[in-house]
Amino acid sequence: MVQEALHAKDALAFSFQYSEDGTIHVDKTQRAFFNSITEWKHDTAEIAMCAYRMAVAFKDLCALHRSDHAALGAGALYIPPTDAEMLTSRSGRDATAVVAAVLPVEVLNEAYTDYLGGYNLLCSRYKITAVAAKAVQKRTATKHINTVLQKALLVAIEKEVKVKHLSDIPEVVENEQKYGVISVAESNFVMKLSLIALFLQLSTIIWSEVKTVAGAARKLFMTPDIFRSLASHLTAIQQGFDLLRSYHFATVDDLIAWLALMSRINYLQEAATSTKLSTQLSAVYLDVFDKLSVDMFNNLAPFTLEGLTPIVELLREMLTTCSLDADNVIMDPPQMSPPSTLTPNFKKQNDPIAVRCLEAEAEVVRAEHTLRALGGGRDHDRDRSLSIDGHIQHGGEWQGRGVGRGAGRGKGRDR
Repeated sequence: MVQEALHAKDALAFSFQYSEDGTIHVDKTQRAFFNSITEWKHDTAEIAMCAYRMAVAFKDLCALHRSDHAALGAGALYIPPTDAEMLTSRSGRDATAVVAAVLPVEVLNEAYTDYLGGYNLLCSRYKITAVAAKAVQKRTATKHINTVLQKALLVAIEKEVKVKHLSDIPEVVENEQKYGVISVAESNFVMKLSLIALFLQLSTIIWSEVKTVAGAARKLFMTPDIFRSLASHLTAIQQGFDLLRSYHFATVDDLIAWLALMSRINYLQEAATSTKLSTQLSAVYLDVFDKLSVDMFNNLAPFTLEGLTPIVELLREMLTTCSLDADNVIMDPPQMSPPSTLTPNFKKQNDPIAVRCLEAEAEVVRAEHTLRALGGGRDHDRDRSLSIDGHIQHGGEWQGRGVGRGAGRGKGRDR
């Protein structure tokens, strides 16, 4: 019992939060992680919270860095921030004869300042005063925080097909090979910890998923839940239509091209997250979808069918390499009839007799529905006909309000 209590005290668990369409909700997930650390009962919990704040701030900083890269135009090679750039963002840079002073990123600097303050409080609590002993305590505590938070993330992502492969990123593998041991430089720099590398990779995938794939656009392809009301379904998909309206497509062709693109992306994500495919096929779709997510994350410009072509080619190559069916990814552009060509079903009816026939057919359908709602059976359908004035006839004799439950009850009685 004592061991279980100690284990519960030291345990930390993360869990993803989801949107109504089953995708990971980034903001809610970040808040859930924050709350889990807040509730964690450990001496280093306060320092762990500072490390988590730094991870979130660094993630936002990298997003801005990618956005600046996207402004350079398509085809520009993306280069992640260097250690020097990260250090400047965290702590700023003093002016020299060569370069001007640079202020730090406020949120990141504040989290790092609190991080150092947390260690000072921990050393005071344990009455550690020697400089060397403080450095050892800082490295030991940072090692523990990095290991525990990384483990909590790995356990959480193990349940998510589209991100579980992140357990094999180089930073995590290297950290596990060293049994979690970190250097003094890593404990001082913080942003090179394997925990932050894992969090950054995770955020890149799920953020781009929500932004470009699993957001409002995917709601247009939602399968209706027939056990819920039509009104709830319309509410759920309304975001998709609001998104369409916000794009202000110049032509119908632009709208069709965008829908064609999103239908393909929707398919790729469904395949990447499906549990019904073989392990080998799922792995292929997952790798391809990750590549798509990164491309969308790096390029903030609207994605196009042309931009999807390299992804399709990659999928075909991987399927061929794995001796799987590569023909299933052939995607010819949709063929649409010219706007001036009306199909027979949509030609305007100018003939009054034809219009009357269509109205009469609709009247019959409504009458049949009413009859069945009142208890009429399907046995009456075969002798039902339509009179000139649109009334329903049975066996050539006009029936009025008696048709329905009353007529059914009258069968077999003596008149």
